[in-house]
Amino acid sequence: MQSIFMLILYGFLFVGVFFFVDAIAGLIRAAQGKDEESVERRLVSPVLTSVHLAPRRDIVRQDSRASNWARQLPFFAQFQRRGARARHPRPVPSE
Repeated sequence: MQSIFMLILYGFLFVGVFFFVDAIAGLIRAAQGKDEESVERRLVSPVLTSVHLAPRRDIVRQDSRASNWARQLPFFAQFQRRGARARHPRPVPSE
């Protein structure tokens, strides 16, 4: 009989500690503005339809002279010159 009484007492103690910790966690969430009412207020409030952003400046300058292939292949300029010569060969002087 005494063991059943202790088991019930420990059960009530566990439930009490659980609710106490839950209440403390709820107070911390409410203090940080993460409680359920604040989330509901954010969902119900009207959303901004337009956002005014300041004009952006490009920090990284793009090299318009270099093509994508020139950055990827180390000897692209030499390939390009050889390709141009193959398409337009120089005339051979006749003897």
